[in-house]
Amino acid sequence: MTLRTRALLSAIAVFLMAVGFMYAAALAPNQAYSIVFGGLAFFFLIPGGMWVRSIFRCPVCEASIFEREGLLTTFWPAPTCSKCRADLRNR
Repeated sequence: MTLRTRALLSAIAVFLMAVGFMYAAALAPNQAYSIVFGGLAFFFLIPGGMWVRSIFRCPVCEASIFEREGLLTTFWPAPTCSKCRADLRNR
């Protein structure tokens, strides 16, 4: 499994976790449960997203493969590194 495939699967897992929290909060019987689910989502999804962004790095220059030119960050991994232009398709 390539670096990009593992990164994309990890990003999808974090996204599905977010959808699950939103679904559970929408079906909550009262507002207090929605607040609890929102707090749980904050404490699980923010670190999860930061972990996915930090763990998958370019093998050549150690830049995040989710970062693009400047401050832009996307949800899918880049085919080439934005810093050193290394091809990440088959790594």
